[in-house]
Amino acid sequence: MASTLGSHAHLAEQVREQAPQLMQAAIQAYQGGKRADAAALCRRIVEVLPDTFDAQHLLCVAELEGGNFEQAEQALRRAVGINPQSAEACSNLGFALFQLKRLHEARTFQERALSLQPNFPTALTNLGN
Repeated sequence: MASTLGSHAHLAEQVREQAPQLMQAAIQAYQGGKRADAAALCRRIVEVLPDTFDAQHLLCVAELEGGNFEQAEQALRRAVGINPQSAEACSNLGFALFQLKRLHEARTFQERALSLQPNFPTALTNLGN
C-alpha cells in the first residue's frame, strides 16, 4: 500500500513538473483534430492541478465538441470558478446548458459573458442576437 501511495505521489510530481509541456501537447493535439487525446492530456493535468484554467477550459471545449455536454458542464463550472472573468468560459457554459435544455440558466451565463465582454460574438449568437 505504501509503495502505491509513493508511486502516485511520484506520478503527481511528474505531472506538476511537466504541466507546461502537457498543456502544449494538448493544444497541439486539439489543433490537429485529436480531441480525445487533448481531453486525456487535460484530464492528467487537472487531476493533479485542478485550478489550471487553460487545461479545464480546453477539456470543456473538447467535451462540447464531442457532444459530452454533462462532462463539459462540469469542467466549465470549474473553469468559471477558477476564472469568473472569462467571457468565453461563461458563454461556453451557457451553450452546454442550452444543449442540456436548461434554458434559463443558459441565458444567464450568456448574459454574464456579455456583461464581461460587451458585443462578444459567440454569446450574441448563442442568444440569437
